[in-house]
Amino acid sequence: MNDTRLAAKVDEAVALDREISQKTETLKALKAELIAEANHRDGDWEDAGAGKRWTAAGSDGSIARVNFPGASISKFEKGTPVEASALELVGDYWRKLFEPKVTFHPVKSFRELLPALAGKATANKVLKLLETPNAPRVSFETKEKAA
Repeated sequence: MNDTRLAAKVDEAVALDREISQKTETLKALKAELIAEANHRDGDWEDAGAGKRWTAAGSDGSIARVNFPGASISKFEKGTPVEASALELVGDYWRKLFEPKVTFHPVKSFRELLPALAGKATANKVLKLLETPNAPRVSFETKEKAA
């Protein structure tokens, strides 16, 4: 790709990024209006699991669904007042309702500490085991066009 074609691609990408940003804001506002309308339509709700759902039809047969999910069941830490209260309330059913989970998070300086502690060969094996590839990202710095 030559420099002229590359510049044209950057211009096109920046213009599209601006358009998407503007349309995203418009969509966010429209969704807020639909949520507000759903809140005023008490009788038109459907049950949706632990939550509720409202559906509106467009003029061309398309629909918009506003979902109000039920409250999430939160996790809690061992040794907290929440654990003690839940245990007291459910008693004998504790083990049928809850399961302990342990997760390990790498320390802040993991990438620097690992080879220093375990050696480079082992560090490479551990990194291969634990790393998840990330997709490349493109961002834009745009100049506002003169009107």
